[in-house]
Amino acid sequence: LENAIIKVEKIERDFSPYPKIEFSLKSYESSKFKNFNLEDLEEDNFYRYQKDFLISRSLFDQNRYSNDIGLELEKLVNVSWLSIHRMSAKKRREDKSYESTIDQKIEELQIDLVKYFSQLNRSYAIETEKFQKYIFESLIDSSHYDNILQDDIIDPDKEKKSLTSIFDYFKVSSKSYSSKLDNYFIEYKTSVEKFKSRVGLDLKDFSFLLGTVRIHSAVEEWNKIVQKQTSIYKTKETFIDVINNLLQRKVIFINERNELTVKTQSGKIFPLTNLSSGEKQLLIILGQSLLQEEDVHIYIADEPELSLHIEWQEKLVNSLKNINPNSQIIFATHSPDIVSEYDDYVIKIENAIK
Repeated sequence: LENAIIKVEKIERDFSPYPKIEFSLKSYESSKFKNFNLEDLEEDNFYRYQKDFLISRSLFDQNRYSNDIGLELEKLVNVSWLSIHRMSAKKRREDKSYESTIDQKIEELQIDLVKYFSQLNRSYAIETEKFQKYIFESLIDSSHYDNILQDDIIDPDKEKKSLTSIFDYFKVSSKSYSSKLDNYFIEYKTSVEKFKSRVGLDLKDFSFLLGTVRIHSAVEEWNKIVQKQTSIYKTKETFIDVINNLLQRKVIFINERNELTVKTQSGKIFPLTNLSSGEKQLLIILGQSLLQEEDVHIYIADEPELSLHIEWQEKLVNSLKNINPNSQIIFATHSPDIVSEYDDYVIKIENAIK
């Protein structure tokens, strides 16, 4: 980290065969380090029995353990942190109403993704609102008439396709506009031929050509919005493509309430909670990457291979990089398949702590 100092120290203990690993963290602006202990046994007890565990500790230890290192790191850098239990760093206590912490995390992820997808839709809605404002402003703007004397400023096929997409977006019935659109381009062709030959051109033709320039200006503005739409939804579409390429005999889609939903090959619809354990794990790991919104991120996960098929393990890192190419991925794993393509980046713990 460019703006922080992190120290890691191994401390041997007479009463235990296992050393204590001490993490010390501070920003350059701070004068004091904050200390954290992520020893396996105590971390596990803390995550599972947070309340009882803290009561049994001294006040000093309570402060150390309640100030989670993940939350502290988030103040300095964007961090996504998945523990082995997959519980949220900000909501770690297990809710007994769920069958497992995985189901709890799936519901939390669903809520976060609904908010994210709704935010994307709002961003796109703002762009379409700008388009509607542009249409009204263009009624009193004569600047786009400058092109009327230029030949072939409009490609009829592209123009028709764009106009069709505009009508469809605003939910205009095709029965209402289809024949009108065909007649429009027939008349356009006739008027352009008259304009080029300067034969038979009357006031009606000239007025029609003025209208086509205005319409073309609106189409160009709409095409800009379509490009912005592609940019707005790109990461979301990548996420859906990535996960559906991994799943078998079912697909994930986003319903009208912006919820991730599952559809089988037979057409049956069911919620995420009906997925297998491995599918839930996969969705959690990939979903966390999507929520990074392509920002520069450090993505830390403990044992990402849990319940994952070997093929999924082999494709996991590349799948995450496709969703967020700006993330730095740090995995603690027992699986050689996870890191098969990245052997040069592997740090073996037994070598690192000698």
